[in-house]
Amino acid sequence: MARPKSFDRENPGSLYDTFDDKHGLFLESVTLYRRTVVARRLEKLDEPGPARDRIAAFFEDVIRFSLGEGRLLGCLMTNSAIELAPRDRDTALAVAANFAEVESAFRKVLRRAQVAGEIAADRPVEDLARYLTSGLQGLRVMAKAQQDEAALRSVVRLMLATLD
Repeated sequence: MARPKSFDRENPGSLYDTFDDKHGLFLESVTLYRRTVVARRLEKLDEPGPARDRIAAFFEDVIRFSLGEGRLLGCLMTNSAIELAPRDRDTALAVAANFAEVESAFRKVLRRAQVAGEIAADRPVEDLARYLTSGLQGLRVMAKAQQDEAALRSVVRLMLATLD
C-alpha cells in the first residue's frame, strides 16, 4: 500500500508529490475512512448496557444512515469490496482488514455478553461475529439497491434472533 510522503502545509505541491498516484490517494482515503467513519460506528458496540441492545443500536444507526444522508453514498468499504477488491490486491487487503476489524468488534461484545450470561456459553462467538459482519455488508448493499425500511428491519430482526 502506498504511503503518503511527508506533507508540507506551507508548500503542499501536488497530489502526486504527496501520494505518488491516484491509487495511493484512494488507499489513504480508505485508511482514513476506517479510522474515522468505521471506528465511530464501532464505538456503539462499546457503550454500556446489554450486548443485544448495543448490537441493535448499531444496526439501527446503519439503517438510519442508509435511508438518510448515506442513501446515495453507500459505504466506501462495501463499494470497494464489490467494485475494486476482485481486481486490486491492495484494495482487497484494505477491505479484508476492515472486515476483520468489524468482526473483532462484534466478537468482543459477544464474548462479554457470554461472560455476563446474556448469550448462552455454547453459542459460537466466532461464527456469530462473522455472520453479523456479513449481515452488515448485505444490509448496506440492500439499502443502496432498494429503500425498503421494513425489509432492512426484518433482516436485522433475524440477525438479532441468532443471538437468542
